Amino acid sequence: MNAIGTDMLSLEVDKGVSEVIPSKLTALLLQAMTQNTALLKDAAVLDFGCGAGHLSFKALDCLASNVIGIDCDEECIRSFERNIANSVYNRKQFELELVRGLDKLPKHYHGTTDVAICNPAQLVLPSENALEGYTWDGPEGRDMMNHFIEHLDRILSPSGLAFMTNSVFSNPGKSMEMLREQGFHSEVVTTSMIPLYPNMYQKDLLDHLKTLPHLQEADFVEDETGHYSFRAFCLKITRKQFAFTAPAHRTQVGIIAGSGPEAGLDLASKILVASRELAVQGAAPNSKVGDIEAPSFIIDSVPELGISMELPLHYELLWEYMRTTIDRLAPTCKHLVVACNTLHIFSARIEAKLACPPLNGCCTFISYVDCTIDGVLEASLSQGQEVMVLGARAYMATAAELICKNPKLTGGPNVSIPNADTMDKLDELVHEIKSKGRNDPGIGPLFATILNKLPSAVSIAILACTELPLISIPEKQLRPGLKLIDATQLVADRLAHLSLPGCKCRRMGLNGAVGPIAA
Repeated sequence: MNAIGTDMLSLEVDKGVSEVIPSKLTALLLQAMTQNTALLKDAAVLDFGCGAGHLSFKALDCLASNVIGIDCDEECIRSFERNIANSVYNRKQFELELVRGLDKLPKHYHGTTDVAICNPAQLVLPSENALEGYTWDGPEGRDMMNHFIEHLDRILSPSGLAFMTNSVFSNPGKSMEMLREQGFHSEVVTTSMIPLYPNMYQKDLLDHLKTLPHLQEADFVEDETGHYSFRAFCLKITRKQFAFTAPAHRTQVGIIAGSGPEAGLDLASKILVASRELAVQGAAPNSKVGDIEAPSFIIDSVPELGISMELPLHYELLWEYMRTTIDRLAPTCKHLVVACNTLHIFSARIEAKLACPPLNGCCTFISYVDCTIDGVLEASLSQGQEVMVLGARAYMATAAELICKNPKLTGGPNVSIPNADTMDKLDELVHEIKSKGRNDPGIGPLFATILNKLPSAVSIAILACTELPLISIPEKQLRPGLKLIDATQLVADRLAHLSLPGCKCRRMGLNGAVGPIAA
């Protein structure tokens, strides 16, 4: 027998254990290890289901520092010991454990493995004794594989990785899903079509394999001579890594909704998108960032606030609902926002309430009015350019006083509110949305008609009612040259900026139908 370590085929295999059967799948793993020699150099390697040691010796050929071989078969461990004695390697480089599973390993192995390797039993048999000489691995041929995946986190070091074979019979898609759920990323690094083993050509076994629901036609094929081949893979498994570290103190946003319940969800969605874009802007190339950087938020939807459409009739009752909601929500958040333009008639009261006991400035009120003014300023519009604020009639007096007459806009664009007829049509539109929903086929064309009848001098329309940005306007029905500012988007940008400083605020067109308004 040649010295092991230079000739992998020289390993002793016990009687009754066929070397040919595992070698086909083992070759895939050996190929993957050869392609990733740099990852194995100086690594502590764990070989789960080590058998006689094929993969373990390959790891040492790739300059691994030591190998832990694990198997539940006493004969395999004895063969491995004899092969070590005939090898060129020092016995101290090996630790062999006769245990039935990774969960039975002594604790000193936990979290110490740099590279784990596994070529599991994975043939799907119709019954436990269907094929002599084969190890039954459960009805899905996945018992050993599932165990390896479930306990991988236990054995790997923080930067550890793994290689595992997976044939089409034992459902690679399920392995990838399990790994994802366990917090791992997996990728195919080697693949091959393997001839079906001669003793598998039994009608009951073939019939069983052909009925496996996850098999794809190209993965288990019969050639013109009646011989079958199946596809097998080797997966490289790594821990999911994020280049971005989540904020130590994540910002929490409180959203008061209910006047238009969908508006609170729309604002939350836009905060997530704005935060994701901000995170990507500030991230290193190719790093994986996204929703994990977003603020958290609580949406408190109060249906009684829907009476805001009849604001003059219910002014004090509305404030009572607002007051109790603020008392409930403000202590839980850093920033408080009301997802309704009309209810900003209470802006002064809200700020005063937050400043006084018992709240004592526990959170900051983010105003749609302030965000709208800042959005107009940041758009760098020309002096005298006509801008119109659109919303429910109940909000127009607030808009005229707090936005149109705001001294910050002096010398800039001319900001106005619509005439009485347009206000009536906008109120009818908002009522239609509340009663029929935003997806009613008549809503979009009706809104487009209102917009197209605005004075021709108006080039910018501010959607200052939280229902309006929800509407999808049919393509090409909006008059050319009219641009839209979504006030909800302005608020979302502000909150993303406050949560993750450095946000580049965006001016989004309505549902992508119109372009940005920035100069």
